[in-house]
Amino acid sequence: MAEIIDHRLFHDAPIEAVRLVGDEVHFAVEEFSTGFDTPDMPPTTVSIRGIRSITRNGEPEKEFTPRLEFGAIYSIKKDTSGVTICIEWDGLSPRASDFGEYVFEGADVDVSLR
Repeated sequence: MAEIIDHRLFHDAPIEAVRLVGDEVHFAVEEFSTGFDTPDMPPTTVSIRGIRSITRNGEPEKEFTPRLEFGAIYSIKKDTSGVTICIEWDGLSPRASDFGEYVFEGADVDVSLR
């Protein structure tokens, strides 16, 4: 069984892959930082489950779609309305970047080591 990580300690995680399955989004990340004086953590999966709706920067989205070639999760917050994830996207061309605050309404999150 995978070890579960407290999502409140999770940030600075380069995204390797995104997988969409029904009302779920799964992010495979290379590593992440806990923000303490500890080494980066190993490869991890962030799973968002039970998504009723998605907004990006306050605008409704039909589904989660990566914006550019590379992304990194900068924060994860869980509250009674769902899960908020902040992602910075970067592209191959100079100055190609995008920041998104994604709200997954009605969802839950778990972070587990792969």
